[in-house]
Amino acid sequence: MARRLTKVLKSVLFSLSRKLIYFLVFCATLYMYLNTFELTTLQDIDFVSAIRRFDYSYLLPRKDIDLSEKEPNLTGALIGNYGQLIYLRIPAINRRISLIPALKKNGQFLIFTNHAHYLSKYRPQSKELEALFVYTDRSWRTLNHLEKLHKGDNLLIDTKRNWTYLFKVGEIKIVPLRESYIYPRVKYPQLIIIVQDRIRQEAIVIRGEYRSIINKSI
Repeated sequence: MARRLTKVLKSVLFSLSRKLIYFLVFCATLYMYLNTFELTTLQDIDFVSAIRRFDYSYLLPRKDIDLSEKEPNLTGALIGNYGQLIYLRIPAINRRISLIPALKKNGQFLIFTNHAHYLSKYRPQSKELEALFVYTDRSWRTLNHLEKLHKGDNLLIDTKRNWTYLFKVGEIKIVPLRESYIYPRVKYPQLIIIVQDRIRQEAIVIRGEYRSIINKSI
């Protein structure tokens, strides 16, 4: 009797384990499909992580923006091309994140959750670059441990042509949802990094002051 009961229990457990494996495989396949669907259609599905809405779009410039037509020249001059922007590096928190042009659909800025996006604001009179805006979601895959970042720390932007733009942190500010941030108008281009924290319902704004451009191949 005991042997028969043990055999039945083993059979039941084996059947349940197989069904559990099939269910997990189904869930993983469905999740991968939904991720692909998100990326293809540029839609934010709440429980899928490939794309997120950028809730702080109002902190980005509404006019004089250039999403992808030309790479911004951060020295302010319109002559010359130092190459496509590819990475944002922040040594103080040991992070490097890929940069791609801003992503927008139906008036809404979107985020690839393992990237940062950039767009440019130009001065209306001279057409020189006023500020480079970089935005992303806060996570372990992008920018985290921002409490370790301080005024004076380096912010680096690498290009495909082995140039690196050097900025220094001039300001770090926490902006609650639906509040605004006004950056100072200065002579040289600025780097404005906006990190959306969906859990705390706030954005961490890091303003970088331009210092120099360095050729890494020299």
